[in-house]
Amino acid sequence: MATASDPEPTGGPCEAEPQKRLLSQLREIGFDEILYGSDWTSPRSLSERQMFLRLALMGITDSEWEIILSNQAPFLLQTPP
Repeated sequence: MATASDPEPTGGPCEAEPQKRLLSQLREIGFDEILYGSDWTSPRSLSERQMFLRLALMGITDSEWEIILSNQAPFLLQTPP
């Protein structure tokens, strides 16, 4: 999780309200329905570490993280015919 020694992600106080809404919506949907992934490759995009830090600072709990990080796409769980 985020610590005091971690660099703070870009963004400021003006992002607080959208982050609260997003977290509320994620909780409404249910973290068991969230599949974390990224196909961002642009150098202008956040790094994976920055994205995790930003999500951690939103207020996602450790138990919610465990659910997100253990989720797998249903098609990956199927055995081939």
